[in-house]
Amino acid sequence: MNSKTLLKCLCMCLAMFAILVNANAQDLKSILTGVAKAVVGDKATTSSSIIGTWKYVGPQCQFESENLLAKAGGEVAAKEVEEKMLPGANCGGCGFAGCRGMADALVKRDDISALFCPVGGGDCMKAGAAYLGTVN
Repeated sequence: MNSKTLLKCLCMCLAMFAILVNANAQDLKSILTGVAKAVVGDKATTSSSIIGTWKYVGPQCQFESENLLAKAGGEVAAKEVEEKMLPGANCGGCGFAGCRGMADALVKRDDISALFCPVGGGDCMKAGAAYLGTVN
């Protein structure tokens, strides 16, 4: 790097530093205070403003199936079924591309009686049904 380029970079850095020193920097508290004021206005939130009777209508999230594990944690449940209950042969004998496809199908259905793993057999299917709480 030649001396002119170095001098230009140094001058630019000094100018930026001078601008930053004179700028009003905000800390996290002032940013959050500004956001709170924008949401609730300039009213101060006190214990008397939030103490009182609150009306509870009901939960916003409701599961329609009793198969809660399959609905709430499908990916996790499918991985558990694949790793711990299916044989891992990935043969496709069940009609799916591999054990992961079978595990996904097991998790998504409430009634798995139409599914069967020829390698793992009935014990494998019963274990999967018991884990997922489905009908075998």
